[in-house]
Amino acid sequence: MSSTTPKTIALNPGYRGFVVIVVHAGYKQRVFLDVRDIQNTQITSATFEGQGAKAYAKNKFDNRLHWSFGPFDYRATLSVKITHMEAGDRLVDSKMYGPLEVDKQPEPDYPIKFCQSMVFSEDATDNDRDDCIVSVLQYLQ
Repeated sequence: MSSTTPKTIALNPGYRGFVVIVVHAGYKQRVFLDVRDIQNTQITSATFEGQGAKAYAKNKFDNRLHWSFGPFDYRATLSVKITHMEAGDRLVDSKMYGPLEVDKQPEPDYPIKFCQSMVFSEDATDNDRDDCIVSVLQYLQ
């Protein structure tokens, strides 16, 4: 089900991780990431922008194609808000789907534990749900 309400992803204590954002849209996409602890205190945030066909969004602060975080020694949440620019540079909330989450448990031949979460967006009416894809990978070393 879609919504313009920010999507929330749990950040696991002790895990490191990173966020990568891919856009596939004519409209400029803007993603706001906000990390908060269980008392709802803001820990950090980042803003990404991107536009084009299968292009990476860049962090507005340092132009990197990813954003690293953790490890945190407490529970935290990552809030994802996706917007897009329409005609006249008007910022509009995108419809968001997810998060779709996959947990990979340790295996004898591959002992790393990780969790991948993805949030998808739709900025128009073609319903392809690939205008902006936010991928969050958390891993435990």
